Amino acid sequence: MKHYYQYVKNIRTNGFANAVWDDGGDFGMYKRAQRTWDYTKDVILLSHESGPDAFNINYDENSSSIGLNWVNKSSYNSIIIERSINNAAFTQLATLDAGATSYTDNSISGFGYYAYRVVANVNQSTSYYSYPQQHYIMPTERSAYNNTPAAIPGVVEAEAFDEGGEGLTFHDADTENLGGAFRTTEVDIAQMDAGGYHVAYVNYGEWLEYTINVAKEATYVVKALVASDDMGGAFTLKVGNETSGSIQFSETGGWQVNNTITFEMKLPAGKQILRVEMDANGFNLDKLIFESKESDTPTASPASVKPKASIYPNPVGDRLTVASDKVIECAHILSINGVPLMAQEFNASSINMNTSELTPGCYMLVLEYKDGTKEVVKLMK
Repeated sequence: MKHYYQYVKNIRTNGFANAVWDDGGDFGMYKRAQRTWDYTKDVILLSHESGPDAFNINYDENSSSIGLNWVNKSSYNSIIIERSINNAAFTQLATLDAGATSYTDNSISGFGYYAYRVVANVNQSTSYYSYPQQHYIMPTERSAYNNTPAAIPGVVEAEAFDEGGEGLTFHDADTENLGGAFRTTEVDIAQMDAGGYHVAYVNYGEWLEYTINVAKEATYVVKALVASDDMGGAFTLKVGNETSGSIQFSETGGWQVNNTITFEMKLPAGKQILRVEMDANGFNLDKLIFESKESDTPTASPASVKPKASIYPNPVGDRLTVASDKVIECAHILSINGVPLMAQEFNASSINMNTSELTPGCYMLVLEYKDGTKEVVKLMK
């Protein structure tokens, strides 16, 4: 198999088109963008018919260990076990007797990709390598990004998916952030020309999850900002038993050209998990904006403008306190143009709201009382 490496090396040296060897499994051979060989080129260079064979690994959840076993096809001076974690370079883990055919790694620490290979030392200058084997250990704990669930009504930024890991809070088709921006997970995130980030290089079957806090059960208007050069795309939103169905759209004219796709979706109240499933290849997702339907959006009336509740501090900092002689059912914060930004349900005459996500500016605080009346107060930050 060595001739494949020499073949690629020669055509690159002489300026011909790239030829890339790919083993078709978990381990790629040549990184085209970086123009470097992955360490798994050793599969080509160092494999030998007399090397360790039938190499298998198995993860034991009860003991949090990984067992290795293989078959020795010849006599060796010693056996070396090498390990790679999360696609880093292989490093020596253990040295075993020449006749060893098994090993248990009890030093597993955390979730991620654990790859192993068996190196048979024949003499001082010769070693035979097994084909590497890899196991992914699933994460078990999740949390909202920055420990703050996204408020609905409000904005869910695509790149602000939950903390956790592959298989728990997201699924991505590869093990690298191909966009190289914002976060160090496997999810592909790229910077936008206009500022901010979007989830890019989308593949069918990938998904992302977000912890959200829905102010009240209702049907919301959802606006998805998406971009696609020439293929269009499709995605599905799921929250509990509610689903948007597959939302399909055509090309937008470029990877950096966002179009807004508008649809409606019913959401249950309280803390929920929003799941975005990718139903097509080749599009970018910037954000999802959830708005109350126009008929549900609180508006000010002349009789409700005079403040009756005590609002402090105003200008507000990270927390807002409201005290009233009436029971408050829901509190909304709107932009000065009437765009809903956040909402929260209550059943108390004294309430406290987290306003740390608000940027400096002028807002409207709309209080809905249990007796059916409303009150609108100008709020500054």
